[in-house]
Amino acid sequence: MNLKEFRYPFSFRWILLSSILICACVVLAIMILGINIYIFVITSLPQILIFFAIKYKLYKSLDVIDGNPLLFFGEGEDVEERGFLYTILLVLLVFFGFALPFILLFVMTPLMWFIALLSFIVGINVPELILYTLSRCRRV
Repeated sequence: MNLKEFRYPFSFRWILLSSILICACVVLAIMILGINIYIFVITSLPQILIFFAIKYKLYKSLDVIDGNPLLFFGEGEDVEERGFLYTILLVLLVFFGFALPFILLFVMTPLMWFIALLSFIVGINVPELILYTLSRCRRV
């Protein structure tokens, strides 16, 4: 991972919101599952890893000007190919974010669906904290 090319595109408020969401999801999972919290952890870890890889790839391709992230795919012959790849990744993120919870509602019990939804929220937000921390460590 080359951190010299990486720059986190969002402000501290975004990180604060992500932290609040993570804390709320973990508290809800502990309240609901009690001692069986390992189910929540097992369902969250793969999502954290997948979304970390996707977000790192996408954020690495962003250009930040005056604190505003702009899509930037660089120069060269493979710009269209990379743009298509990033578009596919964004469509998959949108699909997983909006459609998958409703699809899972039909095949899971309500408790497992709720835990899957909580772990999805954690899986989306933990990479934000990691990427922000990595970005801040690089600046220091």
